[in-house]
Amino acid sequence: MRDTSRYTVVADGGLIDINSVDPSKRYARGPYSCLSCGHLMVPALGRTRKHHFKHKAGRPQNCSDETYLHQLGKFVLFSALSDAIENGKPFPLNRRQSIICNRHQSDLGVICRSQTKGLAEDLAKQFDTIETEKGIAGFVADLLLTSSETGDSLLLEIEVTHQSEQRKIASGLSIVEIGIKDEGDVENLRNGIDTTSANVTCHNLSILDAVPQRCTDPCDMACVLFLLYDSGKAWYSHTSSRQVAELTSDPRLLEWKLVNAQTSGVARGRQAFLDSFKAFIVEQRFQHNHKVRSCMLCQHNGGQTTANDIYCKSLGRSVWMSSSAISCQSYFPATDAVEAMHLLDQNLRPSHSYKGWHTEAHEPSDTL
Repeated sequence: MRDTSRYTVVADGGLIDINSVDPSKRYARGPYSCLSCGHLMVPALGRTRKHHFKHKAGRPQNCSDETYLHQLGKFVLFSALSDAIENGKPFPLNRRQSIICNRHQSDLGVICRSQTKGLAEDLAKQFDTIETEKGIAGFVADLLLTSSETGDSLLLEIEVTHQSEQRKIASGLSIVEIGIKDEGDVENLRNGIDTTSANVTCHNLSILDAVPQRCTDPCDMACVLFLLYDSGKAWYSHTSSRQVAELTSDPRLLEWKLVNAQTSGVARGRQAFLDSFKAFIVEQRFQHNHKVRSCMLCQHNGGQTTANDIYCKSLGRSVWMSSSAISCQSYFPATDAVEAMHLLDQNLRPSHSYKGWHTEAHEPSDTL
């Protein structure tokens, strides 16, 4: 094991960085002791190697990097938060807050909830006490923040190799778990905690209310258009709000429906997408009495063979399912909504091989 520590404990119990040690007064704040094992440490301030602290009598076997980093993380975070609480300094817990934008509500009928903005919660204002290795609800927190005013608490856990146990997470206690892999990770804790960082995991934090914030510039909100053309073709297009006007200006378009990919369930899985699309087809045909000629509604439908093809039992081969029925002489559609939905449910099922359900679905104009 390497015996090269950047930090060690000084005589008064504080922490010292080797980079702050004056070679001419190298023992001014000594004696120094190891954060992990407590043994005596000495500063190594040579001219060739990077300056560091090392054990005076050699590093003992029970001294581990894991314990060193764990103790260092707690020490630095406790010092920074204590100073912030006592002296009224801000100590941010950076989180992401959802934004609700209604810019396209009037023209497209959708509200966007896909964006977020940064929010810095000041832990020094929310809590007035911080303790180390403090028990709460049958568990022990590395650092425990509490508020005498609200009774709220927050557990800060330093994770080097062992994450919080599932029982502690399931308790409902608010926990912020901070992963520490090296001394550089610890330095970042002096200025706050960023919950969006890859090394930070949150459990049971209060959900931030979404805030209304109208976009100042036209956004490029992801959405899906369900399309019905005067030829009877029913299909869809994964697109964006900027392209909706162009797509819906086609004079051959009979009906269309815009679906917000973030709020409709479309983004949550192929089944949710298919359910929305099937409902659109059935609604157009049997509620609005529009002409719909689609292999998906045909009783010769033998099920999907690829993302865009369907097996026709009448022709005995695969056909393009969105437009082949337009001029098909064998077209035999469902006669009511119940029968139509049964055909759709039976023959259109999500599969990992049907990636076309979640890709751009434009087709050549001659298929319309």
